[in-house]
Formats: sequence, C-alpha cells, structure tokens
Amino acid sequence: MKLTDDEKRRVIDELEDIEPARRNTLLSNLKNFSSWLMSACYDIFIKVKNFIVDVWDWFKTHIL
Repeated sequence: MKLTDDEKRRVIDELEDIEPARRNTLLSNLKNFSSWLMSACYDIFIKVKNFIVDVWDWFKTHIL
C-alpha cells in the first residue's frame, strides 16, 4: 500500500515542525523513525508498518 501525496505531505509537515537536530536524530535510524511516526501519525504508521524501511528511506532522502 502506497502513501498518498496528502499523507506524505502530512509526515513532511510534521517533520519540518521539529528542530533540525532532533529531526536528524529521528531520521538517523529506523527505530527512532518508527517510534516517532507511531506517535505523530499513528494512522499512517499502521498503514505502512509492513514496509516501514522503504518509507523511512523515502523520507530520509526528501527531508535531510
């Protein structure tokens, strides 16, 4: 299941609201990203949990 453009934008907006050093920490490893996504956007986390590595890789390349 793919994320919609609106879902991607929502996660990006959430990440952009975070102080840059903290955002880098969240994106630095899968465990940090997964924990953050679960708390910030639970509905999206549930949708992507089975392919979270691909989602994490995509956001790392679009945010950092």
